[in-house]
Amino acid sequence: FPAGIDNIEDVSQLAVYPNPVVGQANLSYVLTNSTNVNASIYSVTGQMIKQVVNKRQIAGEYTYSIDVTDVSEGIYFLNIQIGNRNVVHKMVISK
Repeated sequence: FPAGIDNIEDVSQLAVYPNPVVGQANLSYVLTNSTNVNASIYSVTGQMIKQVVNKRQIAGEYTYSIDVTDVSEGIYFLNIQIGNRNVVHKMVISK
C-alpha cells in the first residue's frame, strides 16, 4: 500500500490479498467509526469493471470476497474510498 495508509482515521488493518489474484481477491478492513465505504475495481483506462461495496457501514470488521473469474488477465486498480479518504491498490489478475 502507498505510504500514509495509517493516516486514514476511520480504518485500520486494510488489506487486499492475494496479489496476483487468481479467481478471487479478498478485501478486509476494520472501521473504527461509522462511515461511507466505496470500493470498485477499475481498468488501466479508468473504466469501472466491478463494484465491491458502496454503502454506509458501522464500526466493525469487514471482509469481502471479490470474484474476478469473469475479468480478463491484466493490471487493475482497486479504488477504496473510506469517508473522505481514498486509497488505490494495484491488482494483477492472472488466470
